[in-house]
Amino acid sequence: MNPQLGGTATPGVIREREKCTKTCGKGSRYRKVVCVGEDKGDEVHGMHCDVSTRPLDRESCGLQPCEYVWITGEWSECSVTCGKGYKQRLVSCSEIYTGKENYEYSYQTTINCPGAQPPSVQPCYLRECPVSATWRVGNWGSCSVSCGVGVMHRSVQCLTNEDQPSHLCPDELKPEERKTCHNIYNCELPQNCKEVKRLKGAGEDGEYFLIVTGKLLKVFCAGMHSGHPKEYMTLVHGDSENFSEVYGHRLHNPTECPYNGSRRDDCQCRKDYTAAGFSSFQKIRIDLTTMQIIMPGK
Repeated sequence: MNPQLGGTATPGVIREREKCTKTCGKGSRYRKVVCVGEDKGDEVHGMHCDVSTRPLDRESCGLQPCEYVWITGEWSECSVTCGKGYKQRLVSCSEIYTGKENYEYSYQTTINCPGAQPPSVQPCYLRECPVSATWRVGNWGSCSVSCGVGVMHRSVQCLTNEDQPSHLCPDELKPEERKTCHNIYNCELPQNCKEVKRLKGAGEDGEYFLIVTGKLLKVFCAGMHSGHPKEYMTLVHGDSENFSEVYGHRLHNPTECPYNGSRRDDCQCRKDYTAAGFSSFQKIRIDLTTMQIIMPGK
């Protein structure tokens, strides 16, 4: 007792001890130590108790040595249905302790577990895959000319899924191995048919490449033997889709049209229309400055 404090207190009352901080190996266990007055038994400030007689509030606790084991999950299904694939599973390191009736596990870092870690991935092979092949293409090579019109090439191969040459690829789906290339940056190209004669010395009618509004276009030059050749565009589909027609039948009743514009010989018609005719077009004349069609006779 410290007489200067004007009261008495017990050196300490120990509350219930806590559990060990570790389930195995070396750990610590804590308890609460308080100062209690002798008269009423209530908790008082620690200055009323003799510090030299204060019980310890921490002590070491040692249980059985820790044991670590590898825990593995179930293997997954194969990643492919045929050919070479892989399977996966979960692999973890766990601490085992027997503080209760059954084993309990807690995950730990893999360095605590003995031996090598079991594999988490393994190859699998269910069956042979059916042989299939596809066309595979390489990159286009450089243009064969540095000025004008040339060609570019690339490799086209029919390969199986094992990268072996095959003849199973359909020919109608084979990508092109060569294509036309236009190199207009290192040479002077004509802008009209008259310049074709001046730059190339050409004197025959035919298709020539011209620079039109900054783009390379194929233009048919006609009248190259004259001093004023004309420019034409060749229609890709020819006269099969480029034509005009005036039908030679005229309805007796002009307010009744054939169904869906059909041409019927059994309609109520007259066949005396002298302006009837059919015109087809393979080329059209154009003005390269305005890119407009020049009508015949102009």
